[in-house]
This record gives sequence, structure tokens and C-alpha cells, in this order.
Amino acid sequence: MARMKTKQKKPVKAETDAPWWAPLPSKAAPRSAWVAGVVLAVLLAAVLASRVAALPGSMWHQDEAEFASSVISFDIEWGRPHPPWFPLWVLIGKGVHACGVAPARSLQLASLVLSTAMVVPLILLWGLWLRRELAVAAALLFLFLPGVWMLSGRAFSDTPAAAVLVAAVACWLDPRAGRGKIAAGSWLAGLTVLLRPHHAVLLVGPLIVAWRRGADRRALLGPAALCGAAGATGLLVAAKGPGLLLKAVHLQSMYQGAVMSRAAGTFAGSGLARTMVQPLAGLVWLIAAAVGGYVLSRRKGVGAWALLAGVVVPSLLVLAMFVDPVEPRYWLPFLAFSSGLVVIALAKVSRRAAAPVVALAIAASAWVVVPQLGSFRHEVSPPLRALTAADNLASSKGGVVVGDLDLRPFGEYLRLSGQLRSRVVYDIELGRIAGVPPPWKTVAAYVDDNGGFVESGRTSEQFSYGVPLLERLVPGPYLTATVVDNARVRPRPQ
Repeated sequence: MARMKTKQKKPVKAETDAPWWAPLPSKAAPRSAWVAGVVLAVLLAAVLASRVAALPGSMWHQDEAEFASSVISFDIEWGRPHPPWFPLWVLIGKGVHACGVAPARSLQLASLVLSTAMVVPLILLWGLWLRRELAVAAALLFLFLPGVWMLSGRAFSDTPAAAVLVAAVACWLDPRAGRGKIAAGSWLAGLTVLLRPHHAVLLVGPLIVAWRRGADRRALLGPAALCGAAGATGLLVAAKGPGLLLKAVHLQSMYQGAVMSRAAGTFAGSGLARTMVQPLAGLVWLIAAAVGGYVLSRRKGVGAWALLAGVVVPSLLVLAMFVDPVEPRYWLPFLAFSSGLVVIALAKVSRRAAAPVVALAIAASAWVVVPQLGSFRHEVSPPLRALTAADNLASSKGGVVVGDLDLRPFGEYLRLSGQLRSRVVYDIELGRIAGVPPPWKTVAAYVDDNGGFVESGRTSEQFSYGVPLLERLVPGPYLTATVVDNARVRPRPQ
């Protein structure tokens, strides 16, 4: 009888089998939970130390000066701050300032604290798709990018709002989230909008995901609606009605439109490339994020599209359509929501190399950033030094300081904080709401090449930045400033 032959087939790995980098089943023993707590405490301490080391000694951008001025005197009519007014950020600054901290420093400290706390939501977010050690790697990779690191203690609202945004998204995208976690995400969503209203756009996708998954409607919408109502009510009361708010929004939209019309540039000049310092590093990040996104999208039942279509793609669209893509701080949401995708790409290429490559990237960032932190902690920015020097010269002869318009936010901060002794007018006011002072009573001050209103005079001082990395991280004006004594000034052309 012929022997029947059967062909033995090799077992085929199912498409739904989890890759090695995916989260492990959660069966933590009490001891492992204790170890995880210790590791988290060490991580927080390390990130806190890095943020303290990068706490700036000055304000380098006009928006920082606007926020600090708003802490002293919130005034919608005078653009302190500009729309959309960032009510919670100003309120936090006022709270810290009430404890005896200087206005600018109050915002810097709040930014430092929330930047440090961001470790937790980043790990929770990426823990939805990555095993724990890789989720930690994704969090640290983002937090120690050069631009992110140097922005961690600035007076901007971007870093604090990004921290709260990531926490909200981590709650809403968790497929196992119960009513309490959904409600926590709603509170966090409301708070991030009050910190930085622009983030409302980035919350639409996660909101839809949570809604479609059957989240409790009251928990999902109620807390965020309460936060929004509180913020809107506060602004209406401060403005004494909607008229002033609408006028301010119109003016800001015109300004933003002008900014966006000039926004076209090279990839090397983009905020992404600036955040990485080197354009090649920015390009590698984009490619790795795209690869990681593709790999994640191929997995079934893990909510990959909730992340990709809900927050990653919208964060890029916001950069392309609504804000100036040259500014590194505007890239924070995209970078936070793509750092795990970069780690997934590395993990796909090599199981052994993923964590070491992340460690190498962090070491390279430290090599670039750390040598400059000493100067960054102590140096005063050129605009503030120039205004102080101009004020000293003008007050010695009972004169007036005439500054270019880009200096106005810094001048207003010095005025409101009682640090100016002289009268300050700006080039746009000459011949309109202010007369043209005689040369012997005039000290002019301007940043970069904005001195077109100065016809002649004696240049007394020039100020420049002493932190080379800021040339990449602070695009636009404010890196140099000039003071001209006995200046002959002219009205700005209409």
C-alpha cells in the first residue's frame, strides 16, 4: 500500500500578532509597581535638573514681554496680551507673582514645572502603543531635543499648554478609559484651551474618537464646556462686552495674515529644522516619523488612526495654515505626537538599536546645548540691555527715548515694572501722536536693522547675543540692538 505523504507547513505568524515593541500585558506585581515609581521619580528629578539648568536669565521675544506685562496689568485694549489672550496662562503668572516672584520669572517657573511634569503624560500616551521602556524613550527623546529643552523655561504659553494637551489626548485616546479618565481628559482639554486656545483644533480628533468609542457624553463634554464658559465669561467681563474683543481679533488677524504672507522659506529655516539645530536632523525626524506612522497603521485594532488622523496630521496642518512655521515653539505638538513614531521606526529596523540610538540622540543634544546653558541662565537680551542703556542716557539729560516698534513690548514691560525713568515713544508715533524731539534730547534705540527712522547721531553702544544657539532658536529680530545718542529721528513713512 502506498504510503501517503503529507506536506508539513511551517506555522505562519498571524498578522494580528503583536510586534516586540508593542505594550506587554499589564500584570504588574506590587514590587514592580514600586520599582516603576522609583524609576519615575528618578526620571522626574533628571528632567527637572535639566530644566533648572536651562532657566533663562532674560526674555528674548516680544511675546514673552507681552505675557510678563499682562501679569502686571492685563489689558485687552492695549494688547496685553494679544488675542486669543491666553487667560489661564496670565492667571497662573499672576498667582506666582502674588507670592513675590518677578512677573517674567513667574511665567518662566511655571513653564519649567509643567515642562518637567510632561514626562508623565508622554509616557502614558506612548504607553498605549509601546512597551514601557520604549514609551520612556519616546518621552525623553522629545524632552531633550535642543529646541524643546531650551524652550522649557521660557515665558511662552507653548510648553505648558503642550504638556496639558498631551495629558488630555492620552486620556481620550485610551481605549480602556472609564468615565473618570474621560472626565479627567475633558478637564485637561478645557485647561489647555485656556492656556493656548489654538489647541482647540488639535482636540477635535481625539474628541471624535472618544465619542465614537462610546465614552460617557457628560464626562466627555461637561468639564471642557465649563472651562470654556469660564474663560469666555472672564474675557467678556474684562473687555466690558464683545466689541473690544472683536476689534482686537480683527487687528490680530491682519497682523497674522501679514506674517503668514512672509512665511515661505527653506526647510533649513523652518521651525522643525531650527528645533533640531541641524536641518539634516529635522529631515531624518520627518522620515522616521513617516515610517513609524506607516508601521503603526498596519496594526489592526490598536487605535493607530486615532493617533495619526486625530492629532499627528492636524498638528501639521495647523503649522501649514494658521501659524508661522518658522517659529520652533509652534512645532511642539507635532514633535510630541511624533516622537513615539520615530521610536517605532527605530524598533522596526533593529530591536537592539532602538534604545541606544535614542540615548545617542539625547547625548548629541546635550553636547550641543549644555555648553551654552551657563550664558543662557545669566545673559540679558539685547533689547532689554539697549532700553536700559538708552534710559540711562536720556534720564541724565532730561531727554526722551525713541525706539522702533519691535521694542515696544519690552519697553512696556520695563515701564509697568517701574524700571524706566525716561519717557519712551516709538517710531510709529512720531509726527502722529507724538512730536519729533530735538536731537540733543533724543536717544534712539532699535533692534537689528530697524533703525531707518534714525537720520544721524552718535552710536554709543551696540548689543549682541552671547548664546550662539539662539541664532537658530530665536528667528527674527531681538538678537542685536543699537543705541544712538543725540539722534536726529524722523517719522516713519505711512
